[in-house]
Amino acid sequence: MTADKYYIYKYAAENSTWNLFKPNVQAKQVRFDRIGKLYYLGIDNCTYTDGGVKMLCGVGDFEVTAD
Repeated sequence: MTADKYYIYKYAAENSTWNLFKPNVQAKQVRFDRIGKLYYLGIDNCTYTDGGVKMLCGVGDFEVTAD
């Protein structure tokens, strides 16, 4: 039996399509800040920015706030 895989897709309004965010990235959760910047929780339980910068590990759930 294989494990489930979850990928991030982003909507491109200019051509009305959904595109794979990064083919090699799997995510458990995705959150957005007030201006629409994407953050995600990887399968390694670390949070990342949309640029792939690791922020914090050992996370089970997270939220993005203005602070």
